[in-house]
Amino acid sequence: MTISGLTHDHQVLTTEGWIPISEITREHLVCVLEDGEFFNYVHPEDIVKSKYSGDLYDIRSEKVDLTVAVDTMLYIKLDNENYEKIPAKDAMGKKFSFKRDAKNKLTGVPPSPEDESPFHTMMYNRLRDIVETENKLPEWVWTLNKSDCFGGFDGLFYHMTYLHWVWGDFYMWRYETENRSLVDNIQRFCVHAGVIPHITHKLHGKEFVIDIVDYEGEIQSNYEGYNLEETKVEEITNYGKIYDFFDFADLLQDEIEEFMDDIGDWNVYNIIVPSGIFMVRKNDKIVWVCS
Repeated sequence: MTISGLTHDHQVLTTEGWIPISEITREHLVCVLEDGEFFNYVHPEDIVKSKYSGDLYDIRSEKVDLTVAVDTMLYIKLDNENYEKIPAKDAMGKKFSFKRDAKNKLTGVPPSPEDESPFHTMMYNRLRDIVETENKLPEWVWTLNKSDCFGGFDGLFYHMTYLHWVWGDFYMWRYETENRSLVDNIQRFCVHAGVIPHITHKLHGKEFVIDIVDYEGEIQSNYEGYNLEETKVEEITNYGKIYDFFDFADLLQDEIEEFMDDIGDWNVYNIIVPSGIFMVRKNDKIVWVCS
């Protein structure tokens, strides 16, 4: 029997935030990718926990971190083709790209401000004030439409700088905090805004630093609204590592102990959703994966 799934150290994005994959139930609303482009939240059709003793495919890079059974389907594209579901074992040694963002089709708008401030003034000041006072995002942000959601994001990440490099110009948004739950909130909000956050630990004296980088206008913006139709900078990798659960002949003793700690409960987990694609993270790196 073919077994697919992720190891226990992944977390799944839900309406309740990031939940360990081993704790997901059918009561959760899981973030899924629909029609290959839009995010939505749905109840899982099934949760599969499987005892596993086969090979694991471990993918680690600056922006992606995954450990899956080798028969697990990855949602990737090869040679700039369309994204498709490809078994991890068939991707080994090849150059491919993960999808990590999504479009927003929600229709919500922010509640009316108490004064008559223009929309952008309200979003820049009011949302920022709420976050800095309460250390969390207000519930109404989770239903915001695409334009308002990115407007709120743009206001929240007020440390925006314009940088020029030899290979091109880009904008960078930055948010610094020492609050772990706020990091989780903001990372989810970035998914809604259609941007991909890069989280750095213990930078510049802060526990967490969240950066959004816009390379040469790939996030097209203007005062009226924001065009997020294009997929942002993608992660390209052509390496990975296959581990066998019982073959440690090539590993040093300390590496064996570290790997055994990583494996944990010797199970792999899969979440069955209608679209077949859901969002996970490992070590704060988000990516879409397949049921």
